This record gives sequence, C-alpha cells and structure tokens, in this order.
Amino acid sequence: LPTRFVGLNALASFARIAGRLRRYNSNMAATANTMTNRNYLGAMQLMNMIGAFAILNNSPYKVLFAAKTEEMALDNGMSSLACTAFTMISLVASTLHRPELAYKCAAISNEIQKRYEVSAWLPRVNLVNYGLTNIFGNTIQENLQKITQAYLLAFANGDAFFCLNAYSMSMLLRFVLSEPLDDL
Repeated sequence: LPTRFVGLNALASFARIAGRLRRYNSNMAATANTMTNRNYLGAMQLMNMIGAFAILNNSPYKVLFAAKTEEMALDNGMSSLACTAFTMISLVASTLHRPELAYKCAAISNEIQKRYEVSAWLPRVNLVNYGLTNIFGNTIQENLQKITQAYLLAFANGDAFFCLNAYSMSMLLRFVLSEPLDDL
C-alpha cells in the first residue's frame, strides 16, 4: 500500500471510477456477467474484509479498497461482494458533494443486492443508502422502512455495529416523523 499521498491516490481512484460510471446505470448491473474466476472472487473477499477494517478505523485507504473492488467488478463481472464497494463509493460521492454519482452507486448497489439476494450485506447497504447517501431521494417513511429492515437483520445476524447504527438512525427518523416520545 502506498504510504505517501494517500489522499491524492484516493481522489485519483475516485475520479477514475466516476469516469467509468458516467455511462453505466443500475439496469446494467442487473444484467452484467457474473464473476466466476476464483482468484478474483478471493481477492474481492479479501478487499471487502480489509475495506471494512479501514472503514471502522476511519482510514484513508477505505476509498482505495472500495475503488479497487468496484473496478474488479466492472472489469471481471459482478458478484455479491460488489454491493458493498458500490455502497462505499456512494458514501464517498455524497461526502464530496457529488449527489448524482452517489444516487447512481446506491441504485447499482441495490440492484446487485437484489440480483444475488445478499442478506448478509443488507444492513450495511441499507444503512448507508437510505440513512446517509439517499436520505433525500425518498420519503422519510420509505427510508425508515429500509433502516428498520437493516436494524432487524443486523440484530438477527449479530452485527452489533450496524445494528446500533441502524437503530439510532431509525430513532432519529421516527423523531422527525413526530412519533410520540413514549413510543421511542
């Protein structure tokens, strides 16, 4: 891993992905080839694990891992692991004030999740897509439904970090909807 110019490398990776996704839409993810090469699938699994560690430690490498995983999916076919990479790039795009790219990546992530029926990643994808990136793209009730689904699934899977984050986000949305405080 490069130790110098991490921010510059991350921005260059992000720009490369943004350029490639300019002509890509969520329907293309639903019909893209499936990744079958075991070496690439293993590499994507490793990148996802390291990427999750980078996110939890707020490392600048998180963008590099997400971009590389996404590039592998675009070059070699989609897999269930690609949904988290698209979700991460969606979050980065929203942070960099690129809402059109954030919405596009969130939609692609959702299509991959539907295609591969990826329930293990659902709490993470829904929390980011409906709680952060696409919070203004839907009604509050729609976002609350997806966030509650993420909370329940994370709770059932024992994913404490995303369970608590989804729960706190659902409480915030319920407060915004003016639900009685006793119910919260």
